[in-house]
Amino acid sequence: MKKRTKSTRDAALLATCSALSSCLLGCSQPESAAPSCEPAAALAECLPRVVSHADGDPCPAPEASPLLTSTSVRTSFVVTNDGYRVCETVPAPTYVRAVDGVGTEHVGEWVATHVHDYWEITDEILAPLEAPEHVTQVLFDASRYADGDDADESMIFLDSADIATLEVVAAPASVPSYRDSLRSTGICIGAGLLSGNAPHPILFVDRGNLDPRDHLRENGFGLFAWDFVQMATNACGELAAYGARGSENADHVIWGRTVSLTTSGRFGANHDQAKVVEVAGGFEDIRPQCNVVDAAAGEENMVIAGVAGRFEVAVLHLEQGSVPSLAPGALLDVGDALGRVGSSGLSQYPHIHVALLWDDTTGPSGRAWGVPVEQCDGFALSQLGATVDPFDFAVPTIDTWIAPAPFCSNGLPCAH
Repeated sequence: MKKRTKSTRDAALLATCSALSSCLLGCSQPESAAPSCEPAAALAECLPRVVSHADGDPCPAPEASPLLTSTSVRTSFVVTNDGYRVCETVPAPTYVRAVDGVGTEHVGEWVATHVHDYWEITDEILAPLEAPEHVTQVLFDASRYADGDDADESMIFLDSADIATLEVVAAPASVPSYRDSLRSTGICIGAGLLSGNAPHPILFVDRGNLDPRDHLRENGFGLFAWDFVQMATNACGELAAYGARGSENADHVIWGRTVSLTTSGRFGANHDQAKVVEVAGGFEDIRPQCNVVDAAAGEENMVIAGVAGRFEVAVLHLEQGSVPSLAPGALLDVGDALGRVGSSGLSQYPHIHVALLWDDTTGPSGRAWGVPVEQCDGFALSQLGATVDPFDFAVPTIDTWIAPAPFCSNGLPCAH
């Protein structure tokens, strides 16, 4: 299915820090041998790395008059200026009235802007576009939400070419915001995607919400997605996402870990199950590579499950042969296995890609779109040495750690 595909990714690797007395990677290395923990030369510019960064400013106050022609991407959730620490305060929702070219009026909370111009950029995006030419504005109307996937009309996707006027209006009385609607409906990505898996369930955010390296360029599907890897101590005593030189999928800590569904749905007899929308499991995993040339768009193993209304959770790049035989319409419970972490499709190395979509394939835009979502019910570490804090809801960004249970400030399980 090519309408939901992802693009390539890039990053770089160095390593740092470990407080565990025994290594989790490369422990078979003889003491007399001098271990080499450098990545393969062809992968040096793209494998995950742990970086240090300065703390950002406190949460900024929301702008009094938000720009209606967005120069970047608007989201209902806000982070601090450094893009790492998550703000507790969400700015007051902005409501707009849009009139399309045939005179139809659309009113809703302005929750996102998809900038089509980014989709054509092949190099890393270093700064927001000053004047994008083509955008899709995303509005949410809580009054039009319904649990049934055929009845939900809560999201509105308006192509800028079809918008005649767009203006800010007063918020309707007693209408829940997008964020609060998702929370009350139970739509979030639980932190326990790898619960119960060795060596540990702690995830490192390799790519975060709105990541300019590639998520902005993913044709509106990956805009609000996360890419997760895992870290462990390598033979050099460094924190790394892989052992050996990272050139084989099996070198990577997260490779082959079982991924579980962490979002309870609103389907089934008791309205507490997710419903399978699409499954693929037969595509080949590709070896780690910076320039993804061995994969074709859409050739990725995945599970997409409807969770409420037309909202869907998508988990991509699963290992070939690991995805259960699930027919569309099959029901899933929280904790059900979706497959094992792989590197299928447009993937540089093994990782989990998880996103929330809204299915507008039968609507005016004729496709699915990535929409904002929060992580829930976990513990987070903003950077090495900081405090590991519990959270009910959060939007973890690049270079942070999350887990379903407490862990230590070195990003690993606490030594006992």
